[in-house]
Amino acid sequence: MSNTAEVIDENPQAHERGELVQRVRDLLPLIRENADKCEQHKRPADEVVLALEEAGIFKAFVPRRFGGYEIDVATLLDITVTIAEGCMSTAWVSNFWMSHNYMLCHFPPETLQKIYAKQAFTKCPLTNSPTGKAQPVEGGYRVTGRWPWGTGITHADWVILHCIPQDDTGPMLVLIPAEQVVSANNWACVGMVGTGSHDIIVEDVFVPHEHCEPVEGIWVGRSRGANWLDSPTYRLPMLPMLTLTAAMPALGGARRALELYRERLEKRKVYGSESKYGDRQASQITLGDLTVRVQIAETIYRDLAARIDATAHSGEPAGDELRAQIRLTAGHAARMCRNVIRDILEVNGASAYLDPNPLQRIFRDVHALMGHMVFDPSVTAENYGCLLLGMEAPSLN
Repeated sequence: MSNTAEVIDENPQAHERGELVQRVRDLLPLIRENADKCEQHKRPADEVVLALEEAGIFKAFVPRRFGGYEIDVATLLDITVTIAEGCMSTAWVSNFWMSHNYMLCHFPPETLQKIYAKQAFTKCPLTNSPTGKAQPVEGGYRVTGRWPWGTGITHADWVILHCIPQDDTGPMLVLIPAEQVVSANNWACVGMVGTGSHDIIVEDVFVPHEHCEPVEGIWVGRSRGANWLDSPTYRLPMLPMLTLTAAMPALGGARRALELYRERLEKRKVYGSESKYGDRQASQITLGDLTVRVQIAETIYRDLAARIDATAHSGEPAGDELRAQIRLTAGHAARMCRNVIRDILEVNGASAYLDPNPLQRIFRDVHALMGHMVFDPSVTAENYGCLLLGMEAPSLN
């Protein structure tokens, strides 16, 4: 016992992060109970959001100086995968709310001090499509536009939007209070229905300079906020980190699908007999194969998280080849999870496609997830291949 206590004392942050993950694990029955409600209402259930707030997860990437946990990517993986074992839509939104506090921390110090003095964390959607325009005016910009994929807008208090300024200063992110934007209420999708990723509409809203941050520094963790906070957490290479972040719910979905399949084998009887499918050699082989495939995917996820965290701790920006490799590999790992889920439905029987069965929702959710632009292999593989040949990557960021 004394040795265990000494380890915890020597690494209090690891102990704290472990407790954070355990609090989420304790909420898994509640998350599963509300998964259908989340889909029906096209938003995470309010009682689940409140429970996750009370568990502290939305403070995950809030700086310690403001009362947050300042976690690493490995801990984010554990939290997100656990939530996704209950509901992939809830995991997707929760993951974004956590990681978007990391994005918020790239804004100027005075902005962070103002926001976190009033609230412990933000629930903030972020859209990376540069579909808005920012007209320069005295003291800032006037912003107008419509942005798709506003995940988390249903409970938002702030929004972060990608804009193209009309003064040729380069693309930037702008931070706007949620009450100054409009949700189009137009989310209609076959999967990830519960994310409520409605379009965000802004009509001629003034945004002061301190609520604007060029994306160039954010890509490599060298923004004004990151430089001020001076922590490895905010030195993470942005796009590799966000690509892995987007892939995380797929692993939780695969874990849950595998769990449901194993339970099915132990109960389902072979038609016309009293024997169970779990007694059949073919089912045993299939279960073993699927289990190892999920384990291999999880090993890849954890390796990527460790490499991203190690890069942040190194103090040096991630090299182009590493960034491209992480993005491509994360996409492959997510596809492995999708394929496991697809294969489970094929061997589970027709009942897997009925509405009460969570497998059909997991199947729809993971296929919608794989449509995210960060997983496009024609882009990510081309980038990595070009770099391996000593050529410039066409779209690394």
